[in-house]
Amino acid sequence: MDELLVVVHNRADHSRRSLSIPFNLNDTVRSFEEKISQKITKILLRSLIAFVENPTNSVDSSDRKSAGAMPVRSTPEIGSFYVWCKQCSDIQRGKLRVYCDKCSSSAVLLSNEPSCWRDVTKSHQIEANCADCNSSSYALFQFKCVFCNQIGAVLSQVRGNWEQADCSICLDVYNKYLFDFGCHHLVCRQCFGECLFVALKESRFVFRPTIGFTITCPYPGCERCVADAHHFRVLGEEKYQAYQRMATEKLIALDNQGRIASVFCPYPDCNSSFFWESENDDGRTSCPDCLRLFCRKCPGCGANTEHNGGCTHMHCIVCKTDWCFICVAQWTEECQWNHWFA
Repeated sequence: MDELLVVVHNRADHSRRSLSIPFNLNDTVRSFEEKISQKITKILLRSLIAFVENPTNSVDSSDRKSAGAMPVRSTPEIGSFYVWCKQCSDIQRGKLRVYCDKCSSSAVLLSNEPSCWRDVTKSHQIEANCADCNSSSYALFQFKCVFCNQIGAVLSQVRGNWEQADCSICLDVYNKYLFDFGCHHLVCRQCFGECLFVALKESRFVFRPTIGFTITCPYPGCERCVADAHHFRVLGEEKYQAYQRMATEKLIALDNQGRIASVFCPYPDCNSSFFWESENDDGRTSCPDCLRLFCRKCPGCGANTEHNGGCTHMHCIVCKTDWCFICVAQWTEECQWNHWFA
C-alpha cells in the first residue's frame, strides 16, 4: 500500500499540517476523504487529551512540531495599487499621482473623484482645474513605482492580500498580493506564472475581441480572464516576447478567415502594429504612430505596394510599371529631380 502526502490548512491559526494518508488503487474519492477525516480526528483527539493532562504546554509544542506546522508570520507590507515596473523588472507596489494634462502641474483640483479603473486608465475622463496654468483641463493620472518613482503599467487584476487569503491552487496564505480575475478565485504569483508557462507551451491562449489573446481563470469552468497583457510580464522578458510572437501569429491567422487585417509598420524605428479595414481603403496606408505613408496602389494595375525605405522609384512586379510613390503616376525625370528620396 502506498502513501500520499496531504497538506491540511488550518484557517483558524494559518498553520499547516502534513499528513501521510495510505491509499491503494481500489480507493474512491469518498473513501479517501474518509481516511483524511479519520486522520484529522485522531490528531484533534490527541491534542485534546494532551491539553487535559497538561494544559500549559501540550498543544503548541511537541505535537505541532511533529505535525510539520508552519509558524504564523506577521502581516506583510501591502499596497493599494500594484504596477509592473520596467526599471525594477518586477511587480512593485504603486502610487497614484494626478497632474494637469496641459502643463503637467500637480496643483490640480478634480471635479469629482474616480469611481472605476476606466476613470484613471483612460484619458479625458475627469475634468480638473489647474492652479498653475489657471485653466480648466482634464486630469492626467499616472501610476508610479514606490521604490524607483518611475512610471509603471498598473495591474488592475493584482490586489493586496489584506485578509491573508489563501491561493486557490496551492493554498499558500503568505503572499503580499494575489491575482484576482473578478471571480474570487485568487491565485498567487507562482501559480499564476506556472499557468502562464503551460498556456504558452501548449498554446492554450483564448481570443477575446476586446482584449486579444489571453488566459482564463485556472479554476475549472470559470470563464473570467486576464484583461491586460501587462500581467503576462511575470513570464520574464524572453517568454513575454514569445507570447507576443504567438499572439501575433494567431491574430494573423484570424485575418486569413476574412477578419480585420493586422498591419505592421515597416520602418525599423517604429514597427507598430495596427488594424486596417479594407472597406475603408482609399489606396493609401500610413502608420497611426509615426504617421509615415508606406503603402499605395500601383497606378498601372492597382496592386498594393509597400514602401519600406529607400528612394520613391517603384517598380511593379505585376505589370512592370515604373512609378512614383509620391505622385502615384508613371516615373518621370521631374520625379527624379524633385522627390527621388523624399
